[in-house]
Amino acid sequence: MTSPTIQQAIAKLILRWDGDAMDYESERRAIIEVTNGVGELTLPRGPQGEKGVDGEPGPGLAPDAVIEYATDAEAQTHLPTGLGPLDRGYCVLNDTTKTAFFWSGSAWLPVTDVVGLEGPMGPAVNIGIGTVTTGPSGGSASVSVDDSSTSSLKILNFTLPRGPQGAVGIGQQGDPGEALSAASDVQWPTGGPSNGQVMVWDSLLGKAKWVTNTPGPVGPFTAGPDQVTAVNDNSWPDEYKIIAQIAVPAMPFAWHPRVEGYCDVKVNGIMARVDVEARLGSATGPCVGRGAGSTITGFLENYTPRTVVPTFEGPMTPDNSAASVAAGAETTIYITLRRIDTVSTFGVQTRKDRASFAVYCDPVQGV
Repeated sequence: MTSPTIQQAIAKLILRWDGDAMDYESERRAIIEVTNGVGELTLPRGPQGEKGVDGEPGPGLAPDAVIEYATDAEAQTHLPTGLGPLDRGYCVLNDTTKTAFFWSGSAWLPVTDVVGLEGPMGPAVNIGIGTVTTGPSGGSASVSVDDSSTSSLKILNFTLPRGPQGAVGIGQQGDPGEALSAASDVQWPTGGPSNGQVMVWDSLLGKAKWVTNTPGPVGPFTAGPDQVTAVNDNSWPDEYKIIAQIAVPAMPFAWHPRVEGYCDVKVNGIMARVDVEARLGSATGPCVGRGAGSTITGFLENYTPRTVVPTFEGPMTPDNSAASVAAGAETTIYITLRRIDTVSTFGVQTRKDRASFAVYCDPVQGV
């Protein structure tokens, strides 16, 4: 028998993967076996690799022309003419119906429901809180957009349910007491207490009584340089000269004026004196503040300050209603120059830039 030649032996070579072998880390080797003129190559199969990353998104639709017609039939009558085979791929978008027409080289091919052009970026939207309403216990929370909202500011109104009632606390309950109006240690006012009154203990009465509760001083109400009149009078015959007025609105309680301030004054005369006074209600009303000056013995005085401090023309206690303003009444504090210790005519001057006055409302206790 004649032996086959090498060329005959490898006339047919089969290469296949061994599906049962997963031993790429072993020392096995692929073997080429040639039998009866047929070659066979056996190799182990490797493990499946990891999934590759996604590719970049493709480009968006970039039409060559954009038209806007209500129907595609109307749009087709306005498509470009005169296109040839070299214009294949030319695209016209009807932005109204979102239909694109592509030129195939010989005819227009419509494609419906394509993605339209990217619109302009909308304005930034801010969020504001409108009303917050308490709903019934056990209900659902809800939110709505207020009618006052705009495109750039959305006002949200919330309705939030009331929480469940808590458990009754554990404590000691005393015996029921008698009504205050009938209590032996309470002085009950005729008609009942007024709004704003509280009970305080009066040791002289041995009872609690109702009095008006006032929070403390209210103010200041002021007059600065722009509200003060500068005086330059070389022949002043009057007793009073008004240089400022401070209006004080009505208070819910009776009060005493507490006036503080200062003003530079110059006097031209002999044996003359000028005070700065604060008067309640008019230029000759009760004196509630004074800045005393000195009697000059020469003819000309330099500018000297008059410092106004609280003043009352008689004894005063916290519950004294003298020189006071009644609850609910408006008033005006008059700042005046007043001649003292002379009856002759003389000159007087003041400076606006060196003048300022403040009024505080001190409550009258127990009124």
